[in-house]
Amino acid sequence: MRLLGYFLGFVFFMASLPAVFANEAAKPPVDTSAFYKPGMGPYKDISKFDGQLSMPSRRSALQYRATFSRSARAMPVIVWSHGAFGSHTAYVPLAEYWASHGYLVLQPTHSDSMREGTKPNIKNPLVFKDWDDRPREVSYLIDQLQNLETLIPPLKGRVDGSKIGIGGHSFGAHTAQLLAGMQVKRLLGGGERYDFHEKRAQAFVIVSPQGTSKQVDAAALAKIDAPFLMITGTNDSAANNDKDYKWRMEAWNGAPAGPDRYLLLMDGAYHGFGGISGAVRFTGAGPADANEVDAVRGSALAMFDAKLRGDAAAESWLKNGTISGATQDGTRFTWLSKQ
Repeated sequence: MRLLGYFLGFVFFMASLPAVFANEAAKPPVDTSAFYKPGMGPYKDISKFDGQLSMPSRRSALQYRATFSRSARAMPVIVWSHGAFGSHTAYVPLAEYWASHGYLVLQPTHSDSMREGTKPNIKNPLVFKDWDDRPREVSYLIDQLQNLETLIPPLKGRVDGSKIGIGGHSFGAHTAQLLAGMQVKRLLGGGERYDFHEKRAQAFVIVSPQGTSKQVDAAALAKIDAPFLMITGTNDSAANNDKDYKWRMEAWNGAPAGPDRYLLLMDGAYHGFGGISGAVRFTGAGPADANEVDAVRGSALAMFDAKLRGDAAAESWLKNGTISGATQDGTRFTWLSKQ
């Protein structure tokens, strides 16, 4: 019986292969010239520095990584928040790409990281118990910018701390939403709301945004009040609540209209967006896809270039939704604006 089971499993696997290949073949060819700055940037001398900071009220030191070019000057800052169980060592394809375009990328390790001893069980609500520490840790890294120039000598005099972008993926997207102004409800209390709005940041990139929940209601989403780019995909389901991408679209639908608020919806993209987390793989990440990685990091760079550097070409790319022309039928990359 066991041999029969193996045989039937093999038959099923082989029968499924044509459908898999057919789906891959069905993807329309991508014209990457419609992307914003595909491929690595002009700075090739990328360095990484892993350190830790003593943070008041935190039970252990805050681990972080700084990724930057050793020759770039007046570097704007991007602070990137990882997903649940992740750490400062992930998202290398994003961090190195932005650094190659002249940014200082800072990545904190939050307390839900496996590096902090958390057991990876996405269905366990206790995994998310430190959700309110995450935005505080991002803001603390921003507080420490001058100190970081001392701790990391190659940064001395080459960081523009007045130009700050914030982003995150998955649980990190929730963190970015909070810092962009989302005010979640206190579960105990008389209707009070938490406010973590980080007003020093000029742009936010929110990959796999969080929809409504017990704490995130329509009023919470309506408080998002900053330039932002949200990114999701039609296969970007949520492992913790088994909801599909339409739940993530609630964040886009609930955010108020205003200038510089955009959505990139990628047809067929899974929660891993082709491999934005780098060597780190997880259930539901989906297959590798270099075009999806380039679409995410390039679109984010356009947002940061436009809002942090005042780049007119980036601003035009955003407003024109240029990426939607990357395929002939215009369906794989849908670009929306709330202006």
